Amino acid sequence: LGNTIWTQGGQTNDAVRFDHRAGNHEITIAYIEALENGSVGIATDLNNGTYVARAATQGIMGGNLAGYFLVHDDHSDSNLVSGENTWYTVGARQAGKLSGLDYRVEYYHQFGDGAIPANSADSAGAYTGLTRGSDIDRDAYLFGIRVGKTFKNARFSPTFTLWYDNKSGNDDDDVNGNDYGAYHTVLDTGHKFYGLIDNFISDIGDDTQRYGLEDIAIKAKFNLNDKNVFKVDWHQFLTQTDLEGNDSDTIRGSGTATAGGAFSTAVSNGGALGNDLGQEIDLTLVHKYDANTKIVTGYSHY
Repeated sequence: LGNTIWTQGGQTNDAVRFDHRAGNHEITIAYIEALENGSVGIATDLNNGTYVARAATQGIMGGNLAGYFLVHDDHSDSNLVSGENTWYTVGARQAGKLSGLDYRVEYYHQFGDGAIPANSADSAGAYTGLTRGSDIDRDAYLFGIRVGKTFKNARFSPTFTLWYDNKSGNDDDDVNGNDYGAYHTVLDTGHKFYGLIDNFISDIGDDTQRYGLEDIAIKAKFNLNDKNVFKVDWHQFLTQTDLEGNDSDTIRGSGTATAGGAFSTAVSNGGALGNDLGQEIDLTLVHKYDANTKIVTGYSHY
């Protein structure tokens, strides 16, 4: 959860937060107002807010174990004709050091109602094949794992990290079961994770036609000297939904989208697609100019 200051649609959100810490435990309760829209001429306030509960304990497996429960209450779509778009995210994140390795493991599951707009087609064709004007059940997940190692006695003290994120997307099973399988990265700081070019930072997944995302990455960091750190990140991006097998025949064949996704035109024409979304490399040099100033330069290529 954070502000997306790096994006062209960068935003911050009003919020209230309460923290309690005692010993190696901490609890956070928060409310974040993602959208406040009481416009003239609208009968009801089309607000969009998130309630957050987080409990964390330090000292578990060399690190910090945090559990999350989020309630996302979205009334921002005036086209909803029945039901409320209220859904939930529950999960846990464990990160720390173990046997000389830095690691992170996390899993989140989303469930609850997701009302479908009554208009004939949304911008990304996300609800293709589902009954409009009715409630659907969310059934989505995100899984992530990271393992890194720092070689302190080697030249430049390099750190190498293997990274994998799996964000679920819609497939034929979802359409046939009137479910919604695209994971929503609620108020996320995607720029920090999915490549610095920001091709995959849509919280609702429009950038992959809501077919989810797999990010396989190798990251390296070199301490050149006391003032300069050089970083190299390489990403392989894939759709989480299999577009080469039978997992998406129905949803692709009846696709109506003509805008909004990286390959929406091909989807709308029922075209054959591949899972490969391409590769990205990010090069970053961080120079510590003085005690109060850092200068960051970089180059990225997709």
